Amino acid sequence: MPFPARFLRFRSVAAILAVLAVLVCCLAGCSGGDVRNNVKALRDKQRLIAALRYGLLTAVDLEKNALLSSVQSDGRMFLAKARNAMAGCAKDLARLGDLVRADANAKETEGFSAVAADFAQIEAVDATLLGLAGRNTNLQATALSRTEAALAISRLQRALTPIIDGPSCPAGREALRVVTAGLSILSLHTQHIAESSSAGMDTLEAAMNRQNARAAAALDRLSGLLPPDADAALLAEAKAAYADFRRVTQEVLGLSRQNTNIEAVALAMGQKRLVTAKALADLAALEDVVGEKEFTATR
Repeated sequence: MPFPARFLRFRSVAAILAVLAVLVCCLAGCSGGDVRNNVKALRDKQRLIAALRYGLLTAVDLEKNALLSSVQSDGRMFLAKARNAMAGCAKDLARLGDLVRADANAKETEGFSAVAADFAQIEAVDATLLGLAGRNTNLQATALSRTEAALAISRLQRALTPIIDGPSCPAGREALRVVTAGLSILSLHTQHIAESSSAGMDTLEAAMNRQNARAAAALDRLSGLLPPDADAALLAEAKAAYADFRRVTQEVLGLSRQNTNIEAVALAMGQKRLVTAKALADLAALEDVVGEKEFTATR
């Protein structure tokens, strides 16, 4: 082949190779950018899934503290923190949804839909649970029973002890009946607070009413049985102490009837526990699906 022809052929081959080199470099540059973007999206998804898991578990723990708090201000503080934790979860869930939709991966979309449905159900349960936990009526009833009601009974015993120990046996018996009835009612407070059914509360209140009738009758009879030299102030103090006890008892029963803590605990132990367990399982499943792309993203 003549030299010019060979030279022209060589130049043609060189030009083709140069074009191919440029294409390869362009493709390599694009591929590198895609890898970096894929890795970033992957890491962001994994970080958001971990944040959702942590936020959910944190909120559940704070709700438990709110349910168990006997101080209303502490209960409100725990509830506020639980709401903040769930608000953070809502933001993380929205960002995760944006990333999943951007990739348009069918398996990720399916996994995210399950997680989103779980958190929507958690939000619905929390709307009821947090409202109940914030009121803490059973804990308030317990606190009243152990403090004001118990102190009133103590005052009653202190006022009637001199009569019980005094020389008049009939007066002593009636005074003892008053104290015994008061202590019986006080002991029924705890059962009433723990009772979850209306019928059970009705039965307990009927028993309290019977004891109250005995105490009231004994106080009335006691007025005519005291010896002339008895201290009339003792009976007056006993009647005042028992009146205070009856007033506090009605407050205890009213708070106990609302049963917010028992209902909240039942909800937390039942529906909330189930939906939380499902959310954690679905988050783990989504994490596995996202992890399947890790080799592809970094290859």
